[in-house]
Amino acid sequence: MSLSQRQEMIPKKVTMTRKLQQDDKQIIISHGQRQAAALAEGSYINYANEGAFMLHGGISHELTNSNVVATTPASVIITLLLEGSLIFGYDDLEFNLEAGKQAQGVIVNFTQPASFRRRLQKDNHVVKLNIILDQAWLSKRIRKPCPLTQFIQQDKAFCHLTLSEEMVSGVRRILATPKPQTLLETLHLEHAAIDLVLKTVEQLEPLNHEQTTGEARSYCSQMGQIVHFLDQHLYEELSLDALAQQMAMSTSNLQRKFKQQMGMTVANYVRQRRLNNARQQLERGYVTITEAAYEAGYHHPSNFTAAFKKAFGQSPQAFMAKQSD
Repeated sequence: MSLSQRQEMIPKKVTMTRKLQQDDKQIIISHGQRQAAALAEGSYINYANEGAFMLHGGISHELTNSNVVATTPASVIITLLLEGSLIFGYDDLEFNLEAGKQAQGVIVNFTQPASFRRRLQKDNHVVKLNIILDQAWLSKRIRKPCPLTQFIQQDKAFCHLTLSEEMVSGVRRILATPKPQTLLETLHLEHAAIDLVLKTVEQLEPLNHEQTTGEARSYCSQMGQIVHFLDQHLYEELSLDALAQQMAMSTSNLQRKFKQQMGMTVANYVRQRRLNNARQQLERGYVTITEAAYEAGYHHPSNFTAAFKKAFGQSPQAFMAKQSD
């Protein structure tokens, strides 16, 4: 194997991603680095029933070997894989799903935010659906103790799933559904999603300690711990010295390792994460542009507008106008 081939197989560290529309397909590109790189392409679904659940997934083709790092909120996440392979993890949990012979799935509970990582593999064809459930929404529907009660009380509890033909059909139906425009279309989509949740919850059994810790491989990534700590303290004025002390590292060592593995400085990571959150808040109509700028740490809206346009290719005003179309 040549040196260039070996280098191609080494995953690159990518902190965040964003999605671009190109003709009849969408492209996932790296975000927050000097040179954006195409990571995957395909058709994706992104749907939210506010306060209840979100749907993310699609049919995609991965273009390069990369590591993607993000943060997942406190929630219950169902991952259903129909084709391809998924290598991903949360904090000290790691999963390797292979759907070569049959579809696979896993449900994981988070009582607090967790660091998420996923390894992209060149030429990997993936068909999958993620259902992210709001814990409060679930809790309100529990009238008496059941396996789900115990499950959502335990941080990082998980259960591997068996996907029936009916579940596989349900996933494909959701992935083939265009963005709903009418009440009837919305109800059909949400009914299909709830049906998958039902069939998942039916597979939960009372947990034991081995189920939550024994099957997961240890993932002692110091960088993962740093990213998780930053995400938990994203809006605090945290100095590099304080962060280094928290991680039992020297400041220079922290800066060097972070830049090597994440492809950006700590300050740039925090800035990009805040901008991402501001974009989500704007998209959902929770804040005005001025409020989003202030929450992201910008004292002048004009500076926020410039940073937003640099990060997402359009001003927040243009972004909001597009959302209202």
